[in-house]
Amino acid sequence: MLRWRLISGSVMVTLLVALCWLDARADRPGIFLAPLAVVLCVLATGEMLRMIRAGGGYPLAWVVYVATLLPVLA
Repeated sequence: MLRWRLISGSVMVTLLVALCWLDARADRPGIFLAPLAVVLCVLATGEMLRMIRAGGGYPLAWVVYVATLLPVLA
């Protein structure tokens, strides 16, 4: 189990470093990292909403998504 975590972590770090390198060399900065940031933001927001709902809270999902995506898109 630990071996697979170490391998998958190493692969993810390598991919992130490669994306940062590509983004630094791109004509338009953010062309590679911005979509990744949006996808991770949406996934993290969905997970946060699931945890809040499991605890008994019921926030408006679209408000939470907009509030978390606005800083990333700005």
